[in-house]
Amino acid sequence: MVAGLVAILVLIWAGPHWENASTQTALQEGTDNARVAFTRGSHRDDVLRLQGTPNTTTRSDALGREVWMYGLSSVQISTRDGRVTRWSNRDRSLKVR
Repeated sequence: MVAGLVAILVLIWAGPHWENASTQTALQEGTDNARVAFTRGSHRDDVLRLQGTPNTTTRSDALGREVWMYGLSSVQISTRDGRVTRWSNRDRSLKVR
């Protein structure tokens, strides 16, 4: 098992939508902490590294996007290339620039 795994996530699967039933996130030691914010065009891995596991996700292949929710804030990610296309930082919880 990978050293540095902090928590195991309990996920509830319901089609293309899932919820993080735990408030814990899975983090790995040794990640690059030099980048402190993501922006449009950032890869989904950057969002996960900076924000942790989203509370909920919804995928729409017809629209070509996934929406990741962090509290009241959301991040929209293209299903084509895995890049951030937009976000809404309603509760100021996102590390964006």
